Amino acid sequence: MENIPNDFINIFAKEGVKTNLPSDSFDLHMEWVKWLSYTSSNEEDKKELLNLFKKYGTKNMDPNDYQKVLDYMTFNSLEDYMNSKLTKEELEEAKEKIEKYKKISKDELSDKVKNEKVESNYMNMSMVDAYVLHYLYKIVIVRGSISLENNIKHSKIMHICRKEVLNMH
Repeated sequence: MENIPNDFINIFAKEGVKTNLPSDSFDLHMEWVKWLSYTSSNEEDKKELLNLFKKYGTKNMDPNDYQKVLDYMTFNSLEDYMNSKLTKEELEEAKEKIEKYKKISKDELSDKVKNEKVESNYMNMSMVDAYVLHYLYKIVIVRGSISLENNIKHSKIMHICRKEVLNMH
């Protein structure tokens, strides 16, 4: 990630701006808040870090704290953290759900992700379902890319066919 100049960090922190970081998450900050707030039975509470994350995007946040949150989201793997938080049974349940959802249409899956990624819905769902949503988002992105690629190929083929037909006359 390229470094954001301190002048911008100061302004963003003061004004409550959330920076869009490059990631494969539909909302990296929201997902981190959800996963950091989940405490498994075998892990100590990470309250200080969670409190920083909860302050993120609010007005007059300390610029150093703002930078800590950006750095944490950038240099730590959300997926590794998610995997470490869920039990073996929860991960198996999530994988079964993901496999089930893979079978629904591109549009249906896209609508499901769109509706569930809304903060009020996301923050109320179970951790297993939040895990599933994270991976469903990736599936939607891949399917969208494949669809776009196919449309481009089809468009090129149609253009070539039209050109050939015109050349025949």
